[in-house]
Amino acid sequence: MVAKTFTKHPYAAIEHRVIDSPAFADLTFSARSLLILIVRQLTKTNNGHLQATHTYMKEFGFSANTLSRATKDLIAHGF
Repeated sequence: MVAKTFTKHPYAAIEHRVIDSPAFADLTFSARSLLILIVRQLTKTNNGHLQATHTYMKEFGFSANTLSRATKDLIAHGF
């Protein structure tokens, strides 16, 4: 039997194939930041409840216009 390992601090993971993809390379820096902040929200217990509202993202420095452009960029690139 293999013992379960637990990390003391949670982390956000993005697969290398995503980061190495041409789509990721073509994203704006704002879209990359938004993707990381969305991935960071995913936990075992929130059932995929992820948000990218301006109210939530302005805490991380996103203006409404930048958030809108970043969201459109992620969608256009298949994220």
